[in-house]
Amino acid sequence: MRYCKIRLADGAILSGPAPVPEELAGWPDSLLADVDAAVDPCPQQWRGLGYWPVVTVPTEYDDATQRLSAEVDLTVDAAGRRVLAAALAVNLTPDEVRERAHAKARADLATLDAVLPRATEDVVAVLTPEQRAALPSVLLDRLAAKQRARAVLAG
Repeated sequence: MRYCKIRLADGAILSGPAPVPEELAGWPDSLLADVDAAVDPCPQQWRGLGYWPVVTVPTEYDDATQRLSAEVDLTVDAAGRRVLAAALAVNLTPDEVRERAHAKARADLATLDAVLPRATEDVVAVLTPEQRAALPSVLLDRLAAKQRARAVLAG
């Protein structure tokens, strides 16, 4: 597990994420959280310090217009005596957004083609509005999804 060295007076991250110092390896998180309180007498190098575990948390982002970077944002959770690590979301360029949309449309179209053959589309195309209204909504939804995917690829 990785930890951040925390100055307890103000909750500042001094270093990390990294393993705890060798002398503290194996200690439970409850003691590492406030080394000064856990060791009596406390050596000078650990006075006022704690080693808090780093917990990875999910990052909310829009997959169509953003990606996750390798950079991580560290946030101190003083109540939980831990450090939250979340990947940073980065906006895609317009070209990357367009390529992602095309890749998704190609994948959607391939999936829909497997469950809804072109012959079905041809039959539905010649139906009257009343006949189309009688079709199951799932079929109409899939047809609409295919049209949207084709429009993305054409545009």
